[in-house]
Amino acid sequence: MKDTNKVMLKKDKQTNFVKEYKNFALLYRINLKLSLKNVGSIISGILFAFVTIILFFVEFTEVIKSASLNNYATYKILTYSLSSSLLIFHILLNSLYLFKKQVSDGISSIELRAGYKTWKSYLIRVFIIFSTSLIYILITLLSVIILNLTSINDTVMIFSLHYSQVFFFGFLAFFSTLVLSTIMIMFKTSLATIFAMLYILMIALAPITASIKFMIINSENSNYKTNIKMIAGESFYQANSKNENLFNDDNGSGESKTITSIDNYIQEVLKPLEGKTDGGKVILPAENYFNGFDLKGVVKENALNDSYSFNYAKANHILTKNLGLGQVYYKYNVFNQNQELEQEFLLEKSPVWNILEPINKTVLEKTNSFTKSNSEKIPTLFVKTNKYYSNRFINSKNIDINTFIDELKQELPELYLFLNFIQKFYNEYKSIILSLNFANNGFAMYNDILDNALLNNSSYMPSKSLNYYSWKETWTEEEGQYNRNFSRNFCEVDKYNSFDNSEWYVCKENTDLIKHNNDMAKVYADIPELTILNQLIVSLWRMSMDFDTFRDNRESIDDSLYNYFNITVASNSLKTDIFRHFAAISTGLFSKPLTNDLYNVSSSGFYQGQFYNIKNIFEFENYSYQNKDLNAPMEPVYKNKQIKNRVVFIIPLAYFAYIVLISPLGYVGYFMFNRKSKL
Repeated sequence: MKDTNKVMLKKDKQTNFVKEYKNFALLYRINLKLSLKNVGSIISGILFAFVTIILFFVEFTEVIKSASLNNYATYKILTYSLSSSLLIFHILLNSLYLFKKQVSDGISSIELRAGYKTWKSYLIRVFIIFSTSLIYILITLLSVIILNLTSINDTVMIFSLHYSQVFFFGFLAFFSTLVLSTIMIMFKTSLATIFAMLYILMIALAPITASIKFMIINSENSNYKTNIKMIAGESFYQANSKNENLFNDDNGSGESKTITSIDNYIQEVLKPLEGKTDGGKVILPAENYFNGFDLKGVVKENALNDSYSFNYAKANHILTKNLGLGQVYYKYNVFNQNQELEQEFLLEKSPVWNILEPINKTVLEKTNSFTKSNSEKIPTLFVKTNKYYSNRFINSKNIDINTFIDELKQELPELYLFLNFIQKFYNEYKSIILSLNFANNGFAMYNDILDNALLNNSSYMPSKSLNYYSWKETWTEEEGQYNRNFSRNFCEVDKYNSFDNSEWYVCKENTDLIKHNNDMAKVYADIPELTILNQLIVSLWRMSMDFDTFRDNRESIDDSLYNYFNITVASNSLKTDIFRHFAAISTGLFSKPLTNDLYNVSSSGFYQGQFYNIKNIFEFENYSYQNKDLNAPMEPVYKNKQIKNRVVFIIPLAYFAYIVLISPLGYVGYFMFNRKSKL
């Protein structure tokens, strides 16, 4: 008998639950239909979806497809402010309709008299406000999916920007539903509307106004450049640490194989021109001219940017071609070819040559085995643009290296893993690296991460034509415009040497050597992907062997570390500055903290700071050549020390914290709704 009663009681409970659920669902559907037919709700929802989709499309074309990260943060804050305002306004109109108009029309009283409890009536209205907003948010999500399908290769960046923004709007809808519902219940219509409008303004403008103080003191966001340099160097070492020869730079005499051999090579190549000049400038530099593996620090002037005569032009030409433009397989012993040098190539005695030499030799000998779809194109990696100039005099191309790398793997299977690492690194960081070629001034000569040289894209030279892939020159003088006061041709010297009846053309015509250089120049022109690969190898190897930070030519390592510390302190303020939180979490949910930093540094209207910091960065300063003896061997920076990072602001944790903090407001709203329903 007792068992029978228990079964009956259980069935009654199940029946009551099903009945309660059906009643709840019925009332939910009725009110949802009424809300969806509300003119204000429809217009505001469509307006939100339409404006957001337009902004997404602009972001997609101007930022993602053009790989222009300089505009990323600007469009981010624009989308955040406009779309957030429209979404909250849509929620405001729904809140007014459900908590003010329906109450004044007596609909809520009818529900209560029909036996619906106040918590159901309240919960249904909150759900409807949230559900209605989600419908229009899902429309924007559909537009993002369509954009993503048209550009699968940009999925990572689309997730960081668009999908993260859609998720944020879902969170904002939940947050604002609880806030505005409580406001509507607690205050009269006019006062509630005023508070709601103030809430909209606060959400939309607070991040911008909170950033003003950082804009006034011109807070920098350059730490990410140092971070990626260090992470790239550590990753390169870890991926290749088993190849001990690659990281052995000691020549057996306590000196650097790389630095001493580079300096000796320049001295030997240019020694025959001692006493001659270029435009009245010195040709042969002093010994130890190249005193550290630091092209940016040594070569302050080169023919890529300067249109005047300067000292050591020929030495700088050799260094720039090899270390800054990825053209490493030229032989420059052209002035005294009867004398054999200790090395044919600039980097021949460097440990990294064991990687560079087989790659370049293979492509030269088997050039027909490689695709030439980018022949004569200049990679964007090596071209600078300037925001103060609208004209572009060099047609560069954002070249993909995947096909070339895959073909090279077939030819050099022993380098498969090495090439795979380079390929993965470039694909992950390409858009960030290329964005740094957009200079704020006309004087930037190097990329801030790879330190590769940049060809000035804003200088119009009517008397010269670009000859980028020549081993002898960058600019060729047009006929009739030749100025013999100085020449950019590596094989020529200026008129000041004519007094001793010397020749203008000082290269010795060694057929084999000149032919090799001309053939290699054609290879680089036909397969510019090879120059990108060479540059990546040189730069990544250097990052793993010599600690460096982002700094201009005037800064020392110590100065740049002090600057890094100051930026870190400024970035820490984001943790407690709640007015900047929503804008900070509106993108980047689905990307790494470091990547998110790279995307968000260009904003002039919102200061986010740097999420990712290296907390033990000062432990690496003694691995810089600036803090070593002259010509001291380089050594793997990350062999005995690993990077320890700290993430200042964790976006998923911020979402969780705000959801936990705002959820009790739902009970406050119910408490007030229940109280007023009994009056």
